[in-house]
Amino acid sequence: VMERTIETELILSPLAAKELYNWLGGHIKDYEKLFGEIKRPGDTPKGSGNQVKASESASIQGYM
Repeated sequence: VMERTIETELILSPLAAKELYNWLGGHIKDYEKLFGEIKRPGDTPKGSGNQVKASESASIQGYM
Protein backbone atom coordinates (compact mmCIF):
# COMPACT_ATOMS: atom_id res chain seq x y z
CA VAL A 1 0.00 0.00 0.00
CA MET A 2 1.39 3.37 -1.02
CA GLU A 3 0.76 6.23 1.38
CA ARG A 4 0.75 9.74 -0.03
CA THR A 5 0.53 13.18 1.43
CA ILE A 6 -0.61 16.30 -0.36
CA GLU A 7 2.34 18.66 -0.63
CA THR A 8 0.80 21.08 -3.10
CA GLU A 9 -2.80 21.87 -3.88
CA LEU A 10 -3.57 23.29 -7.30
CA ILE A 11 -6.84 25.16 -7.70
CA LEU A 12 -7.86 25.95 -11.29
CA SER A 13 -10.89 27.37 -12.98
CA PRO A 14 -12.68 24.97 -15.33
CA LEU A 15 -11.17 26.81 -18.32
CA ALA A 16 -7.64 26.66 -16.90
CA ALA A 17 -8.09 22.95 -16.11
CA LYS A 18 -9.17 22.29 -19.69
CA GLU A 19 -6.20 24.24 -21.06
CA LEU A 20 -3.84 22.24 -18.83
CA TYR A 21 -5.50 19.02 -20.02
CA ASN A 22 -5.01 20.01 -23.67
CA TRP A 23 -1.40 21.08 -23.07
CA LEU A 24 -0.51 17.84 -21.29
CA GLY A 25 -2.32 15.78 -23.94
CA GLY A 26 -0.27 17.37 -26.70
CA HIS A 27 2.99 16.68 -24.90
CA ILE A 28 1.98 13.09 -24.17
CA LYS A 29 1.15 12.52 -27.86
CA ASP A 30 4.56 13.92 -28.86
CA TYR A 31 6.29 11.69 -26.28
CA GLU A 32 4.45 8.59 -27.49
CA LYS A 33 5.39 9.35 -31.11
CA LEU A 34 9.05 9.27 -30.08
CA PHE A 35 9.07 6.49 -27.50
CA GLY A 36 5.91 4.43 -28.05
CA GLU A 37 2.69 4.10 -26.12
CA ILE A 38 2.77 4.67 -22.38
CA LYS A 39 1.28 1.58 -20.75
CA ARG A 40 0.05 1.02 -17.23
CA PRO A 41 1.75 -1.79 -15.27
CA GLY A 42 -0.05 -5.05 -15.93
CA ASP A 43 -1.76 -3.86 -19.15
CA THR A 44 -0.77 -6.50 -21.69
CA PRO A 45 -2.86 -8.38 -24.22
CA LYS A 46 -4.47 -11.56 -22.91
CA GLY A 47 -2.45 -14.63 -23.70
CA SER A 48 0.83 -12.75 -23.52
CA GLY A 49 3.28 -14.80 -21.53
CA ASN A 50 5.56 -11.98 -20.42
CA GLN A 51 3.24 -9.98 -18.18
CA VAL A 52 5.04 -8.08 -15.42
CA LYS A 53 3.32 -7.51 -12.09
CA ALA A 54 3.34 -3.94 -10.79
CA SER A 55 5.16 -5.13 -7.65
CA GLU A 56 7.99 -6.54 -9.80
CA SER A 57 8.63 -3.33 -11.72
CA ALA A 58 11.03 -0.62 -10.65
CA SER A 59 9.91 2.85 -9.65
CA ILE A 60 10.76 5.69 -11.99
CA GLN A 61 13.07 8.18 -10.30
CA GLY A 62 11.16 11.30 -9.38
CA TYR A 63 7.80 9.70 -10.12
CA MET A 64 6.97 7.77 -6.97
